[in-house]
Amino acid sequence: MDINIKILTKDILDFIVNDIKNMESAGVVKVALLDSQRQQIKSEWTEVVRSIITHTTVKDQIFTAAFDGGATPNPGKMKIGGWIRNSDGERIYNYTEEIGEGTNNEAEYKSLIKLMEEIKNRGIQKVHIKGDSALVVNQVTGKWKTKDPRMKALKEKVWFNAEGIDYHLNHVLRKFNAEADSLT
Repeated sequence: MDINIKILTKDILDFIVNDIKNMESAGVVKVALLDSQRQQIKSEWTEVVRSIITHTTVKDQIFTAAFDGGATPNPGKMKIGGWIRNSDGERIYNYTEEIGEGTNNEAEYKSLIKLMEEIKNRGIQKVHIKGDSALVVNQVTGKWKTKDPRMKALKEKVWFNAEGIDYHLNHVLRKFNAEADSLT
């Protein structure tokens, strides 16, 4: 992608701040702002502009993502990890987190849930996701039945977070999921 969101956001905000300064000096604005107030305005608008630009540029991109989770021992302490990359291959998000006690399968599901929540929060509409849990991938895609009530509830949470997202979920061997595996 040719658009550098940080530079574009800075340019837009510099224009706004300079415009305010010009209005102050021309007497159009009666109240003069302190530099700290200008910085506060700039900071608040940075997030607004970045969000608008990101949402606009995210719409047509196809992102890639991966997730992993595990428990040591099984059951035991769960740890999850994953990442999202934009269409240029730039990593835009990653996570690693210890989340309490449970099984390997619960950790895998919870990692996918966290990933789907972030995808939804970022407004990503198209994404290819990989994971090395055959159970999670095959249950979420409907290839396998989900009999365990705990797994069924977790699968439904994935589906809820995936609503409105065009996603492809693929099972890969652990050696092809090393980047996400290293985060757990």
